[in-house]
Amino acid sequence: MKKYLLLAVFLLPVFASSQIDAAKKSVRIVGYWDKNEKQAFEIITKNCKVSKNDTLIIENVRCKADIIVIDSTSGSYTFEWRYHDIQVETGNDLSKKIAALNEGLTLRYTTDEFGVFLQLLNWKDIIKHNESAIALLEKAPDAERHQKILAFLKSRYVTREAIESHSMKDVQLFHAFHGIEISEDQVLENSIEEPSPYGGKNIKSYGIVELSDIETENATYIVKFWQDFESESVNEMIHKTLKAMKEPDLKKDIKKKDINLLNISLKDYTETMMHESGWPLNIYYERVVGAEDEDGILEKIETKSIIIE
Repeated sequence: MKKYLLLAVFLLPVFASSQIDAAKKSVRIVGYWDKNEKQAFEIITKNCKVSKNDTLIIENVRCKADIIVIDSTSGSYTFEWRYHDIQVETGNDLSKKIAALNEGLTLRYTTDEFGVFLQLLNWKDIIKHNESAIALLEKAPDAERHQKILAFLKSRYVTREAIESHSMKDVQLFHAFHGIEISEDQVLENSIEEPSPYGGKNIKSYGIVELSDIETENATYIVKFWQDFESESVNEMIHKTLKAMKEPDLKKDIKKKDINLLNISLKDYTETMMHESGWPLNIYYERVVGAEDEDGILEKIETKSIIIE
């Protein structure tokens, strides 16, 4: 889902400058980057299962991302990301193979003058990269056991629309707050409606943005975003996802025979420490998917930390 792009409802007026206004306790979140400026980030992704107060880490993946501004004009920026050094610290053999799909992957895209994501440029190269990686998975000795998963991966990674919906989460988090103006005594609220990545009804949600911890000496501040999804549209989307997979965890872990009887909830939280230059210094993202049956509540928690090195 391209939900972070929907923060455009809070966009700045044209010609706004990037600054911290200490007197007003407000910020304008705009990127001021130079051509060839670069940063290195570490990205840590974890998937956990919580049931009856027990937490199990299902997957823990670390990787590096080198980010460079390859072009800078008065009205746009062009970025390039390169992923490398992917390490799966916890996970099964299949998850390790899937994580390895991103080894060496390069994303090239443009933003507007504020740093708001505009479009992915090298989507054809990414499709070729993903097709080659999935083809290697299909040749693995245990490939026959994972036909539904491989088909699911193809649906997520080998079209432009699928790539922009499913392979751009790190980029979306990176640029989530660019282009907005907010003060510490202000709460930005908005109802959001976006297309479902799997068809069907649109996904409805409610978002809140807040600002805190302005540090003028360090030129930093923290922006937070909560997003609570409407249950009916989320249930439809997640049921379609689970049914597309072979023996999905939620279906195995909950004893109800009919997955459609589950009551599924979805909540997201993003917290970013920004520098006045427009570079995020530390991003934390959390998605909680909850499913309830007569035995209680099972939660799947995905967290992602993007940390400047």
